[in-house]
Amino acid sequence: MKYPLQRQSQPVSGIAAQKVLEAIDSDKGVVNDRMIALAARRRQKALKNG
Repeated sequence: MKYPLQRQSQPVSGIAAQKVLEAIDSDKGVVNDRMIALAARRRQKALKNG
């Protein structure tokens, strides 16, 4: 995946780090809520446009 030049990778810390560790320990996936919302909007748009 390509990112814009101003985008930089940042270390995970705090609550996000805790979620990642819990997901790894429980064999579950880590999901970004904003990405789920974006995917839902794109799906609705695609269904609407046929």
